[in-house]
Amino acid sequence: MTLLNSNNSSNQMIKMINNVKLLDVNPNNLIDINDIINEEFSNVLCHIEKQLKTLEVENKTKIVITGTADNYSFNIKTENERISNLIQSIIEESTK
Repeated sequence: MTLLNSNNSSNQMIKMINNVKLLDVNPNNLIDINDIINEEFSNVLCHIEKQLKTLEVENKTKIVITGTADNYSFNIKTENERISNLIQSIIEESTK
């Protein structure tokens, strides 16, 4: 689980819960596609987290990520529609 604090106030927070199961990797393979997919998923999450840190969050917001590293989905829970739309836009840009 990753907690992101807004840069503007210590009581403003985006909580990101990562429930994604990484793909099994065969350590005997020199190159394993599952390992590459897992790494790419981790890179996407890092990019999303960096983008989320720039948002001004007025209330608690939760993002739950479920699925596997090659087939995942995001569920945004917030009372603020503007924040929800911004988060959705960040996710869509990051997962293209």
